[in-house]
Amino acid sequence: MIERYEITSVNVSLHAKVLMMFGQRKTSLPPSKRDFQSAEAVYRKCLQICNKNPLSREYMYAPALLELGFVLQQRSKALFENFGENYLPAITKQDECRRILAEAEFLLEKEDDNYVKHYNLACLASIKEDEKECQKILSRLEEEGHMANLQLICRDTNFDNVRNKDWFKDFVNKHFSSADEENVEDNNNGESVSNSSVLLDSQHTLSTPDMPLGRWTHS
Repeated sequence: MIERYEITSVNVSLHAKVLMMFGQRKTSLPPSKRDFQSAEAVYRKCLQICNKNPLSREYMYAPALLELGFVLQQRSKALFENFGENYLPAITKQDECRRILAEAEFLLEKEDDNYVKHYNLACLASIKEDEKECQKILSRLEEEGHMANLQLICRDTNFDNVRNKDWFKDFVNKHFSSADEENVEDNNNGESVSNSSVLLDSQHTLSTPDMPLGRWTHS
């Protein structure tokens, strides 16, 4: 029975990882081709899987919430733009987005203090359009010498809300070469943003802080 539980744990974690990767790819296409509706369904399924297994919930739940919050924000913005500020489905998604992000923040704050936690909190601040908090967290990561681990920032769509801010451009240009930034969205030419792929080790175990997983989980 114990061996079967361990096998189930690995399988569930791998399934959740694959769903995270699939959802990220749906939101990493050129802006006109991003499929937030499909991504929303994928992240909801990922959360369901995480809830069925303690290991997956511990390591995957908060990042999946973060991604779902980002998708709900984008969907609500599109609905408001198309149907007006009083459109009930848009208001409903906006309200759910706020609840989801609040839960994600609560869980992230409880994690061990490391660069993965703070990177995800910077993502959260950007999604919430809290520019000052995002800049503050990234500055802390810079001061603590973690920039070598953060090339993902060049193409992470969670930072779309601050992507065109002068301070963010200066921050990225200061630490990363043009090769690192080649997949970052250029609003002048409409090129795509590319998220990192989900990386699995040879035994399909959960990632460590030295092995990024999407917009990162850790063990």
